[in-house]
Amino acid sequence: GGDGRKLQRLLWLKWLISTNWLEEWWEKYVYLKGRSPIMINSNWYGFGLDFPLKSTSQISRAAYIAYYLYQFKIKIDKRQVAPLFAGKAVPLCMSGYPRMFATTRVPGREMDALEHWEESNHIVVLHKGTYWWFNLIHSDGTPLTPLEIERNLNRLVESVEASPDP
Repeated sequence: GGDGRKLQRLLWLKWLISTNWLEEWWEKYVYLKGRSPIMINSNWYGFGLDFPLKSTSQISRAAYIAYYLYQFKIKIDKRQVAPLFAGKAVPLCMSGYPRMFATTRVPGREMDALEHWEESNHIVVLHKGTYWWFNLIHSDGTPLTPLEIERNLNRLVESVEASPDP
């Protein structure tokens, strides 16, 4: 008897009716109700990028990261990302992957809310207090190259650097 059996039974019932028994709780109580800094306390995804650019230029590296992340977003949108496994047998839930992009957390008094857009092909950049955005695709739907992204980032930085301080 005791609380352990009761709690285990409740957890088992939650498992029966949920596609992911932890996601709803984690999202609500840690991510949306939590008031501690998110990036260091609740980073609910992460992956490493091993890309060919070996540059010391921050703008070049940012352009390549934006390019490869957008390529990953395209694969997510087309459902072409291979499932991850715990060990070799247990597939991990990937239902949160689409919300890695085009999603924002909207502040609320008691609990925040998530907003997600299905169609999103742009990037938002913050540089010295100035927000900018630009599309990561051409008008014909083809993605920008890393060099084109780098040119956009350079224009952004040059524009901010040339403007007088507020």
